Amino acid sequence: CPTSTILSGLNAALNTTAKIISISLGGEATPNNGQTALSIAVNTAASTKVVVVAAGNNGPSTACITSPGDAENVLTVGNSNDQGTTDQSDDTISSSSCSGPSAFGRFDPELVAPGSSITSTYLSNSTATLSGTSMAAPHVSGAVALLLEYNSSLIPSEIRKILMHTATTMTSVHVLTQGTGIINVTKALENKLTINTTQYDRLELLFTANTYTTPLTITNRANETQQITLNLTTLSDLEEDFILNTSILTTNSSFVLNPYTSETINLSFSIPTNTTPAIYAGILNISSN
Repeated sequence: CPTSTILSGLNAALNTTAKIISISLGGEATPNNGQTALSIAVNTAASTKVVVVAAGNNGPSTACITSPGDAENVLTVGNSNDQGTTDQSDDTISSSSCSGPSAFGRFDPELVAPGSSITSTYLSNSTATLSGTSMAAPHVSGAVALLLEYNSSLIPSEIRKILMHTATTMTSVHVLTQGTGIINVTKALENKLTINTTQYDRLELLFTANTYTTPLTITNRANETQQITLNLTTLSDLEEDFILNTSILTTNSSFVLNPYTSETINLSFSIPTNTTPAIYAGILNISSN
């Protein structure tokens, strides 16, 4: 489909009252730096609409997410296989689902959703069972609709953050393959913690020195006291050739947060001088009672 046609469709969607734009397509544009005409257009659209984009099916490969999934402010979705069960503990990642990072080490995909053997509507009033990130993205669009039904005042950046911060992390799957994890609508609706960093929904740090400190604010929106616990996973590149242990982080890893209060803590990273230059990624798990 020509880029001009896609841009026309995007423009038409922007001129409606719809709050969600779901894009199940990807291209081969390189580099994946978010600077193609399509990526710039969807990034602009994400300021007023929730834009959900398929990550693409060129995996397994490092940094194979391309335009428009490389746009910075969209929700880029990878493909998980739910094995035909409702239990997320047996879910896996489809080998074809594209991994990150995007150019300059940007975090992608944001999360994953069921996209394997999905039966949906098809041409000529029929149905078809298909697999791929194009089948996963609409699940996230549906979750966005549920969140907006629950709270219509949510803006696109808030929805993106909620879905990312409440996803279920898969064990033994790299963060640059699964993003923050499998979409979890129940947790998204029930979540009572708000996490804010200097980059709103993530931390992307360029270490030019051996130490780096950045603030993180946690807000308790529940009417009960919460015991907060922080736990950093090991950081590594996608191939796990290079690893940074959890000891690089020093912070207040456990504290009590009273109802409707906030606490700002410092995350202090100490990077060994002999660290190999690479793109390292991991997850900071923040849990409460």
